[in-house]
Amino acid sequence: MSLATALQLALEQSHAVRASQLDRGLQRQELAIAETEFEPKYSLGGQIERSAESRSSVSTVAAGSTWRLASGAQVELTRSQVLRGASGGQQALQTVLRVVQPLLKGNASVASLALENARLTDAVNRLQYRQFLSETVAAVVLAYHDAKQVDAQVELAVLSLQQSRQVLEVNEALYRAGRLAQRDLLQAEFDIAQNELALAQERNAADAVKRKLLELLGPVAAMAPTAQLELGEGLPDRDVPDEPEHALLAQAQDSREDLEVAELAVNLARTAITQARNEKLPQVDLVAGVQPVLKPELTDAGVQRSGYGVSIGLRFTATLDRAPLQLQLSRARVGLQKAEWFLQDLRSAVANQVGSALRDLRFAKLQRELAGQALALAEQRLGVELQKLKAGRSTTFELSAAQDALKRAQAVSADAQLAVPRARVQLQRVTGQILAQWVPELLPGSLP
Repeated sequence: MSLATALQLALEQSHAVRASQLDRGLQRQELAIAETEFEPKYSLGGQIERSAESRSSVSTVAAGSTWRLASGAQVELTRSQVLRGASGGQQALQTVLRVVQPLLKGNASVASLALENARLTDAVNRLQYRQFLSETVAAVVLAYHDAKQVDAQVELAVLSLQQSRQVLEVNEALYRAGRLAQRDLLQAEFDIAQNELALAQERNAADAVKRKLLELLGPVAAMAPTAQLELGEGLPDRDVPDEPEHALLAQAQDSREDLEVAELAVNLARTAITQARNEKLPQVDLVAGVQPVLKPELTDAGVQRSGYGVSIGLRFTATLDRAPLQLQLSRARVGLQKAEWFLQDLRSAVANQVGSALRDLRFAKLQRELAGQALALAEQRLGVELQKLKAGRSTTFELSAAQDALKRAQAVSADAQLAVPRARVQLQRVTGQILAQWVPELLPGSLP
């Protein structure tokens, strides 16, 4: 299994990823509904009543439309038809138009706040979805890296066991020739037993690490036996020059999802203050309407004439208990202060994380170089001790010490070799470049 295959499985089959995709779909629907804030809304209703005494019925059918404008005005148009009588012969058709324009509370300055908040909230949800995908990709990449690392440890344990068996063959030949004491032979056999135990421990550790990787890839992969999991190439270790810290910090400030979320939180807090201030204003509405009226004139049949009349007026309402409104404004101001402080702290934390990750990468490269030098010296020492043992000028205890030194040097070298790509992945995490590096098809512009 290659790393690309592992990433594809995690993004396509993981229940956590699929659940986040479903949530994101619902969030998009919520925004689509909020976007219709200034579109007309329609309704249709009806009613029927029958009188037992007069054996007559009254049926009413009404259709209405409500339209909210960016100025805060509410426009209502209702058209109804009333049918009276046993046969529905008498009809009355009415049309009513009503417009309410807030002048203070609820005016044009806050009319679009609900839609603005919905858009900001959707932007936050989108960033959090992207951050979740970034963390998922990073977790899979690092788990794959860990699985490669334990495979390397198993290979080293196998190599150590092979070397100890070769030493035992040499010791047995020397023992038969009378050039080696029995205690030296027992020491070689003890070394083999120790290496067999170490190999079993490494294989058990490898099984646990690979199981963790498979669990990240979805329910199907999680049920697969780890013994059948064969990994492909590990993390690429391209020896690219390190970018300067200020360039990496600028990259993080442009790409980190949590920074963008914190900035949006400040904007949301500011809209909350605007809304709270507007809520303290009195409700003054300009009300205009057109509705049916009865005129003083009579028809030839002696029935009052009907027609339409235009009305206009002001409506005023003021809340005398101001304490709850002032508390709401105070909470909004505190929320803004906390959001700004959090953003400042996060920017400082990001700068520290970038600097720390860059230093870790540089140290990992230095460690790899020094570990390689130590491994070469340990191999030379073991070769010298083995030749001395064959010449009868060394003991198995000295050879065993050289073997232990080589084993430690091999383990340190293997860890150092893998530490560089791991440190590079960590640097990509803190600079917000995980998606761009590992799954460029999931770049921000292509996310819902």
